[in-house]
Amino acid sequence: LELTDLEEIVKNNVLSKVKMPQMKTVRNVITLAREIKARLENELLCIEFMSTDVNKSRFPDDKSLVGRNGDFLLYRLTGSEIYACLRERLRSISETAQRLTVVTQEKLAFQWLVEVFQWVEEIEKAVTDYSSLDGYKRTRLFIDFNSATRILMKGEDIFFNIEDVTKEILRAQKISIRLTPQRIAVVVLKGGVANSPGAHLLRWGALLYGCIKSDVDRAEDWEHRASTAIETYKSFSLDGSISHLGNATRFRDNVENLIDEAVNDLTIQNEEAFQILSDLREKIECSDLVKKQMKIEQVHIEEEEFQVEIDRYENPRNMAFARFEVLDSILKRLPPCHEDDSDSGTIFDSLNASSIIKQSGRDKSRVFLEKSLVKGMETFGIELSQVDARGFCSLFAMNLENAIFDKFKSTKETISNEYRDKIRSLRFNLQDPKNPLLCARVLSGDIKIPGLIAMSSDELASKEIKQMRQQLKEESIKNVVISPSSQVKDPVTVDWGSRDISINEFSNSSKPAPLLSTLKETPRQSPSPVSNGKPPVHIPLPVLSSGVQSYKS
Repeated sequence: LELTDLEEIVKNNVLSKVKMPQMKTVRNVITLAREIKARLENELLCIEFMSTDVNKSRFPDDKSLVGRNGDFLLYRLTGSEIYACLRERLRSISETAQRLTVVTQEKLAFQWLVEVFQWVEEIEKAVTDYSSLDGYKRTRLFIDFNSATRILMKGEDIFFNIEDVTKEILRAQKISIRLTPQRIAVVVLKGGVANSPGAHLLRWGALLYGCIKSDVDRAEDWEHRASTAIETYKSFSLDGSISHLGNATRFRDNVENLIDEAVNDLTIQNEEAFQILSDLREKIECSDLVKKQMKIEQVHIEEEEFQVEIDRYENPRNMAFARFEVLDSILKRLPPCHEDDSDSGTIFDSLNASSIIKQSGRDKSRVFLEKSLVKGMETFGIELSQVDARGFCSLFAMNLENAIFDKFKSTKETISNEYRDKIRSLRFNLQDPKNPLLCARVLSGDIKIPGLIAMSSDELASKEIKQMRQQLKEESIKNVVISPSSQVKDPVTVDWGSRDISINEFSNSSKPAPLLSTLKETPRQSPSPVSNGKPPVHIPLPVLSSGVQSYKS
């Protein structure tokens, strides 16, 4: 019944003037229905539970009843303050609901919440930590497979058969229940109270349903694999053919893994299948035929491993393939390098420390390049305590030096001047603390070795050095001394205020031409074509001071 219909009956004009025998009962029903509606909203769905409960934190996933940290998730709900408060409020409202002789929409919604709560309590009762299977001492909580299957079916019936009227009442309180064949989701919409006792119960109920479903699916998969192993051994027992087991050692290990999985990983236990597997393991250990076959397989495995070791150490091709592993093992055995300002402490020094052969020029170049790369790494703040960082710099320096030598080597396979200049330039720029970007681009592979070698000194230099070079270049141009005896060609007449000055341009010769040649003052006249066919250039002349004038290019 709807509460509004009952209220309309009482307010009816005709019935209010007639004394009805059951009118007192109707009024009593309306009073109780109103009380249930108010308490459902104020005590269960619309009021936030004020406490410092751990369940206010983020909800776990629904993959298993056992959480990632090993906690049994059910006890996170049943051991909380809000769960105890929920039990007390449901018991109190149930007393009022029992006195209500009719079923209203609010009473129907309340009864559904009670069913969800009783279902959670049934899960708690099914949990046990005792088992006599095979003498195993259980340290984990688990649920019997048959009980878990029954609980899962009951939960499915409760959630998936919810009345539409109950959904509408919950929806009015901003609680949405979304049902799919895969899962149940309870969502508190905007404006709803997520930490109310009723919403808390529904969210945990959907979570526990998903956890039990996942654990039951995992238990069914384990049971299928256990049944396969049991049927395989039955076939072997009937005719005594070891071929049914396939690989006896692998079959024995499979049985052991199934038992360990049931003891340590499964929350839902099938005790009957577990007992059969335990008996099967004892039969395997007592079977002479199985033990004989396992010995044969063990000898075969040892022979294969021995042959692999022989191929590894006697086959030159395998040794060539393993050269990088050998180099890595050598680098790990080297003593730690000392960091100082000298050229010692590099991996090349460590390699040559046990040798009495003096370093060649190319070896020194590799050491210089490695030292520069290491200092570049230190500029970034990279930790160099591990050998791998220095090993990388050493190998990179060796490849870089080989590429420089191949490009600038002379015909007699000796070190050329270009080789020395390039090594010196790279050594300076790679370790320049004011130019860390260059070293970073080189080590990260942004600049490949061929491109690095092809870069000029200006391209390698930092911005500060480039600006310094530009300033020096401009100052040198300012200080050029003009030679009056230089040859001139193609005079150009310059109109400069009140007087004309003839400026001669210089021919392109192999020698550096002076910036400015003879200046000759001529009477002012109208512009006229010059001998080279170019019109005169008119440049405003600044106020000339007495003495010698200096001109820029």
